[in-house]
Amino acid sequence: MTPDKTGLKPRISWVDREGAIACEVVKGEPSYTGKPSWNTYLYIHDKAMVDFLWKDDCRKYDWGTVYQPKDILENLDWNGGQTFYHQITDGDHRYIQVGDDYQHLWDEDKFYDEEGLMNRVKYIRKQFIEAFNTRTETKG
Repeated sequence: MTPDKTGLKPRISWVDREGAIACEVVKGEPSYTGKPSWNTYLYIHDKAMVDFLWKDDCRKYDWGTVYQPKDILENLDWNGGQTFYHQITDGDHRYIQVGDDYQHLWDEDKFYDEEGLMNRVKYIRKQFIEAFNTRTETKG
């Protein structure tokens, strides 16, 4: 296991990189249910997509960005809704990390694994690309 971005909890992650949007599934330490905690993320690197989603007036913290965009991201098939949004600047490169978690009461009796969750987050990536392209076509 490798430490997460805060270095506080061990985790295992699986990443699928395709084009300018990477998908990640993170398996963390067991939650209050005794089962592993799961999170899925999209990492959006496409410049046009980042420019469209980026908000300059966000409060930024080590753990995330305080801003829940009220646009195409919230309409994706997240598990219980989008629960994470973070704008990241690395030198001249900007990208966005957005995701959800599987620690809800309705998740307690469900079994999750990395393959099933990777397929799900790949589907969310596909939804996002289609929604972005549709929105761009209607505005253009």
